[in-house]
Amino acid sequence: MDKGTQKFGQRQFIYVAVAYTALLPLSIWLLQGFDLGALSFLVALVPMIPVGAGAVIIMRMVDAMDELERRIQVQAMGFAGLATGLGTFAYSLLERTGLPPLSLTWVLPIMIGLWTVGKIIARRRYR
Repeated sequence: MDKGTQKFGQRQFIYVAVAYTALLPLSIWLLQGFDLGALSFLVALVPMIPVGAGAVIIMRMVDAMDELERRIQVQAMGFAGLATGLGTFAYSLLERTGLPPLSLTWVLPIMIGLWTVGKIIARRRYR
């Protein structure tokens, strides 16, 4: 991926991250402070707008990558998906021992963090 495309994608990703950071607390505040009736479902999902936009940006950035970088990203995503799936499954089994339930809202942040770990591992492989 050329530097211009990468910087453009990173800038777009920052915009959606800022939008998410603003919309999530707003959504929570509205849901906790007002009786919105059926509208509460829409208000609860408003933070998904920047999340979806972020997913589109990531896919476009991956599409613009060269073959080696794309291979690294695919391996990192595979690692993140498997590690998140196995980890959350193991935790759900451990909940039977008295551990507090894990909210599903943690799954995506865990996966993104493990994607970063996976990129580090995959990049080392191709040095």
